[in-house]
Amino acid sequence: MAQLLAGVNVGGTTTSVVVGNEQGQILERRAWSTQAADGEALYGAIVTALRLIAKDASAMGVAIGGPLDARHGIVLAPPHLPGMHGFPLAERLRADFPGHVSVHHDAAACALAEVRWGADRDVRGLAYLTCGTGFGAGVVIDGRVRYGSSGLSPELGTRALP
Repeated sequence: MAQLLAGVNVGGTTTSVVVGNEQGQILERRAWSTQAADGEALYGAIVTALRLIAKDASAMGVAIGGPLDARHGIVLAPPHLPGMHGFPLAERLRADFPGHVSVHHDAAACALAEVRWGADRDVRGLAYLTCGTGFGAGVVIDGRVRYGSSGLSPELGTRALP
């Protein structure tokens, strides 16, 4: 039987949950306006969507704008998601769902998806730049997402964290 994978994208404007297969084919998708000011409500909506369409997924990947402590899956202080400041996203998802959970900076998740399923599949390294609600950069080297030495995502055009 084919393995099902869940994907979550928490954007400044829209949040979406998908379920797909290992070949990158999306089987079902739910999307809604992001509730940026209320982290618990946003998390609750994500959990509800995951339970509706991705309850049988064996692994989950989450993409969210930074700043992000990718090593621990903690959303630090994204200006476009004020309700998620300090939110332990990976820990919460692991408590609610079995299987592997991976939380990445949104640009890093895009870079990884490009290497696995996109036009640049099977390249060993690339840099991916995003321009949406904010700007971001994701780096893949030797087929793996890279972060700074402290686990922080690379950020473009942001001030230093306090």
